[in-house]
Amino acid sequence: MSHVVKRIAVAGLNHGHKLAKRVIANNRAKLVGINAPSRPDNIALSRELGAPLYDDIETMLDIESPEGVIVATPTHLLHRTAMACIRRGIHCLIEKPMSNSVGEAEEILLSSSANGARILVGYHRRYSKRVDAIRKLINSNELGRLIAVNCLWLVLKPENYYSDREWRTNKNQGGGPLFINASHEIDLLRHLCGNVIKVVAIAGRGREDYPNVVPTFGVLLSLENEAVCTLLFCDKAPSPFSYETTARENPAYPSYDEDCYKFFFEKGSVSFPSLRVYQKQPDSVQGWFDVLDERVSPQEQSIAFDPLDAEIEHFIDVLDGSSSSVCGVRDALQTLQTLWAIQRAVETGASVSVGSKATRVGVVDNKWEAQDENIES
Repeated sequence: MSHVVKRIAVAGLNHGHKLAKRVIANNRAKLVGINAPSRPDNIALSRELGAPLYDDIETMLDIESPEGVIVATPTHLLHRTAMACIRRGIHCLIEKPMSNSVGEAEEILLSSSANGARILVGYHRRYSKRVDAIRKLINSNELGRLIAVNCLWLVLKPENYYSDREWRTNKNQGGGPLFINASHEIDLLRHLCGNVIKVVAIAGRGREDYPNVVPTFGVLLSLENEAVCTLLFCDKAPSPFSYETTARENPAYPSYDEDCYKFFFEKGSVSFPSLRVYQKQPDSVQGWFDVLDERVSPQEQSIAFDPLDAEIEHFIDVLDGSSSSVCGVRDALQTLQTLWAIQRAVETGASVSVGSKATRVGVVDNKWEAQDENIES
C-alpha cells in the first residue's frame, strides 16, 4: 500500500463538510481545495477547514491539481461536477445517487472508462460492520433460502430541512425523500439480497407545505432470487424505526433498541441491526406450534465505529490503486434504475421493470419525460 499523501478536493459543503473533516483527520490525505458558492457560510467553513474556496470547479482543478475529488453537491449538480473531473482523468468519490438520471449515470460510466478515472459512489452503509454481519449470515445459507424482507424507514425531518435547501423540494433537481433518503435503503437491499427486477409502488398523502414532495410511499419489490421485499417510507412520522436511529453509527441521532429490517428464510428469520435470530428446531414438524430457538448472532461493532471514516480510507485505497471500488458506477447504476422504477410506479400506478425504458428519464423543458415501455397496467 502506498504511503504517499493523496491530494483530495471536495465539491459541495453540506455532506461534503463532514467528509472534508475526515480527509483532514486521515494522515494519508491532504485537503487541498473546496468548490462551493462563495457565500458567507461557505467562506467560514473553508477557513475552518483550512483549504481555499473556489466558485468554479475548473479553476480549482487547474490550480490545485487534486488526485481525487469528493463530489458531494446537490443531486442535480453531481453529474456536471463529476464530469469536469472525469474528463481530466481525476478519480472521484461521487455522493449517492451518483446522478439525476440513468442517462447521466451512463455517461459517467462511459467517460470514466475512456479517461481512466476510478469512481467510488458514496453508499457509506456498505462499510458498516453491522451490515457485514447480516450479509455474512444471509450468504452462509444457515437459515436456508431467502423468502422475504421488510424494510422500515419512518422519521420526522426538522422543520427547516426543506426550507434551508430549496433543491430538496424540486423533483427536477433530485429532491424529495425517494432519491435523497430511500436511495440508501435500495442500495443496502441490493447489497444484501441481490438486484431488484420489478417494482410496484403507491404514494401516500402529499405535504401541504411542499406540494411537490411526496413524504410517504409503500413499495413492493420483486428480487432476482425470487424473494419479495416491502418498503414503507415516510419523512413526516415520528418513530424509532429507521437505520439512523437503530444502527448507532451516527451520534447526531438518538438511538433506540428497535429493528428497521426483518429478513425471512425457509428455516428462520432475523432482525437488523440487533441480529436477533429465530430459527426452527432441527426436528420441528409442527410448524407454528413448535417453539423457535432464539439467539443473537455475534457481530463486530463498537458504538464508536464510523462508516464515513471507513469510506474515506477506502477512497484513498482506490486512489493509490490498492483496492477496487466497493460500489462502482455499474453497481450504483442498478440502484438508480431501481429508484426511477419506483418513481414511475408511483406516478403511473403500474408495475415497472427495472432497467426498462420506463426508467430512462431526463429533464425536458423542466418536466420529466419517460418512455412507457415495460410498464404493466
